[in-house]
Amino acid sequence: MRTLRFESGMVSYFDTASAFGLTTEKNQIPSIPPNHMNAIQPLLTPDTLQQSGDEPQELDALLGVTVDEMMKKTKIHQQTWNFGEEQQWHLDLESGELVWRFPEIRANAQAQVIGIYEPGTATWTWAWADDSISDNLKVDALRVKEYGRQRGFDRLMSPEWTGEATEGWYMAAIACWLCNAAGAYRGRMGRGWIFMTFGEVNTCDSAGSFEDAFSDLAKLAAADFRICAGSLAHQQQACCRYFKRGVNAGLSQVELVDRLGLSVPSILELAGYPPEVVQQVMDMSGRLTNQEIESCEI
Repeated sequence: MRTLRFESGMVSYFDTASAFGLTTEKNQIPSIPPNHMNAIQPLLTPDTLQQSGDEPQELDALLGVTVDEMMKKTKIHQQTWNFGEEQQWHLDLESGELVWRFPEIRANAQAQVIGIYEPGTATWTWAWADDSISDNLKVDALRVKEYGRQRGFDRLMSPEWTGEATEGWYMAAIACWLCNAAGAYRGRMGRGWIFMTFGEVNTCDSAGSFEDAFSDLAKLAAADFRICAGSLAHQQQACCRYFKRGVNAGLSQVELVDRLGLSVPSILELAGYPPEVVQQVMDMSGRLTNQEIESCEI
């Protein structure tokens, strides 16, 4: 499994995107304020806009179209399969499979990485500018880049730039519209936010064995710990996220501790930690309080 690079900085949630009334909640999806629904227009595509002659010529106008479409798609997903209420999510950085787990169902779709937002530096980096992202996961981001080149939108062509966290949603909305994706999603990975679009969603019953329930959690945790290598403070936060996700998925504390550093191979071993560091992290995890675990952001 390949992982993304993140620089230093702590993560914070954002509340409001004043330009379009776009909000996000802890579920990490864009939500639609009730008073904004009347402003949503029928779905538009690049082809239909070109045919009508109404294709946006300014970036602000483009955002007005694309954010409305993204929020309308999000509303449909919320109504049909409880999008945003998932207990757990996982992105396979090789195959591009994005998985959401719920108490009753498991949903999955093929995803594209659009970019990464680092709150500590207020920096947006396009997926096409990050060599650690597989080429097959940044096809749509490259299409956005080309679209920006054709129309002179510098923000779509610059590898990275500083801005507000809400602008990550705006870039995801443009990709969702331009590439006719089914929706957009944001997930925490290490010390940053990874913004994705996804295709057709498939759902199935989530009933299964402990191994089925633990598989996605283990992959996500190993990637998280790999990114946090070298910083005990960040490893502590990774431990809190791991235990909180595990408890939310219905796994016991004993099972989670065993898989973290005692079983073979353990999550910490999969993250590439040597034995002495595994022991150090296990000692530290044993000192975590319930309040620290419950208050961490996932």
